[in-house]
Amino acid sequence: MVPRWALDALSDVYDPCCQEKGISVVDMGLVRAVHENGGGHVRVELLLTSGWCPFAARVLTDVRDRIAAQPGVDPAAVEVEVVWDEAWTTDRLSP
Repeated sequence: MVPRWALDALSDVYDPCCQEKGISVVDMGLVRAVHENGGGHVRVELLLTSGWCPFAARVLTDVRDRIAAQPGVDPAAVEVEVVWDEAWTTDRLSP
């Protein structure tokens, strides 16, 4: 589950390959889950379209920075992880 505030915060974070087309990580369906663990701790789970994505580090940093800037979030307690137990498919794309 992804809370609305996280979707809003990430709606203008882009994989550089899709920025020209205006397709954010939210539109691509890369944000699998955002867990709020209390005390400002937040864990974001991302899927990647490919294990070979040359921009993965940049996307993870951008997501972390955007979540860390949200009210009530402790910037030192934000984790962003790529999860591999589910494959990204085009079914995750927004209309």
